[in-house]
Amino acid sequence: MVQSSFPRLGLTDVALAELAGRNVLLLTDDLPLYLELISQKRPVIYFTYVLRDKWQLT
Repeated sequence: MVQSSFPRLGLTDVALAELAGRNVLLLTDDLPLYLELISQKRPVIYFTYVLRDKWQLT
């Protein structure tokens, strides 16, 4: 994953993705990172969804 995702995500996001690969739940507001992790079935929560639900935003 590291080599193939680096051009799209960047160094920090790739490091976070590696943590998620170790079954560490990741909370992020970075949509590209979230989508990458979801596509790889890694544990991730998109924080924007949490805020939207809490404040009942559409």
